[in-house]
Amino acid sequence: MLASWAKQIPVQAPGDWVGCKLWNAREWGRSMILSYTHEDEGCEFHMAIDDRGWEQTWQRQTKMREHGWQKLDEHGW
Repeated sequence: MLASWAKQIPVQAPGDWVGCKLWNAREWGRSMILSYTHEDEGCEFHMAIDDRGWEQTWQRQTKMREHGWQKLDEHGW
């Protein structure tokens, strides 16, 4: 799926992006958003997770970074 997005989106929708929402059965109420844009060279794919239900302490931020999340914005990691 990801390879086909990387190949087809620039051709079918130049200058646009595509995304989908994923759910984890372990944390059903918490969704992840996977998106692709060909404009971000080297960072075409993005994954974000809704983390608004947690207090954003330094311990929480350390834990999220240990799990590979890179940046926190107003919506989540």
